[in-house]
Amino acid sequence: MKTKAAVLYEMGRSQPFAQSLPMVIDELTLAGPESGEVLVEVVGAGLCHSDLSVVDGSRPRIMPMVMGHEASGIVREVGPEVTEFAPGDHVVFSFVPICGHCLHCVSGRGALCEFGARANIAGTLLSGGCRFSDSESRRCYHHPMRQDLMDILVCPLCKAKLELDVASEEAGEVMTGTLTCTGCNERYPIEDGIPNLLPPDLRDA
Repeated sequence: MKTKAAVLYEMGRSQPFAQSLPMVIDELTLAGPESGEVLVEVVGAGLCHSDLSVVDGSRPRIMPMVMGHEASGIVREVGPEVTEFAPGDHVVFSFVPICGHCLHCVSGRGALCEFGARANIAGTLLSGGCRFSDSESRRCYHHPMRQDLMDILVCPLCKAKLELDVASEEAGEVMTGTLTCTGCNERYPIEDGIPNLLPPDLRDA
């Protein structure tokens, strides 16, 4: 099938990006979901500083790459052996890829999944594959495995189901912020809605 996506073909273009236009809206060929993967229609997506860090070259990645990693959408198709989700489910994406089988994952520390980290750096799904190709049949890599600045995508089961009648356009941005702040909340106390980042011996001073 065909999908439109924001594709980065070259890192390190000069700022302002509004003038250098580093990302191109391109029509890509999208392969269907394989085992443990789902096809999702994107409803809302945001642009994160992590995306811009790849665009400006401070976080080098293999090119070309389909950008984006915070979004919400609707499941349209599921691959073999997928039982957690069904077509029509409303979901938000997690930027943390989790294999579910390694030592970190089974011990409840999925954010440290080694296989997920390797896949993110390689620009692939957990299976090692890519599902995108451009008009010149070039492989387009995933960032980071969710690449959601597009109409529709295939990704692994690193997402959460929304208990909503409709997918929220804002939900994807909230998901990224929630995951980022959760680690902060575990380490720092929240006071008036703001993490207290002072060392413990200075918090009451």
